[in-house]
Amino acid sequence: MSESSDAIDLPGQLQALTRQLTASNPELYRHVALYLQVLRQVLPQRVQQACFHLATQVHPQRYVELPGERRRLLLGQINELVSRCSSLLTVEQLVILASQISRERQRRERHDRRQLLEELAWDGENPDGSPEPESLPPGSVQIAMAPP
Repeated sequence: MSESSDAIDLPGQLQALTRQLTASNPELYRHVALYLQVLRQVLPQRVQQACFHLATQVHPQRYVELPGERRRLLLGQINELVSRCSSLLTVEQLVILASQISRERQRRERHDRRQLLEELAWDGENPDGSPEPESLPPGSVQIAMAPP
């Protein structure tokens, strides 16, 4: 009797889980959106700090030799690039990016599997059974045993 009550209860449990998942998605969306908003706010300053660190710690002489106007121009270009990229930091854009990354990963895995299968199938011989010419020592003569 307990088995039948478990079977009857299973659709109810499934519906409860579905309702719980549906209810959690808007909350997750709000959390991710808030995180991205904060990220967009702090990103310009952090990028500037990172670039300044690279310029003064890694190549200090090159940075010192830059005229003041060129430094301001460089900073303006960095700010413009960060601003353009920051507009992509939205939940919707991240969903699209995640989808693209997933498709690219699948494509790469298919390519790698196909390449591995080709390498495993290749045993140093041509399709007609004769060895590859570059695998023969220089001056060798190839005599095929296969009929013409």
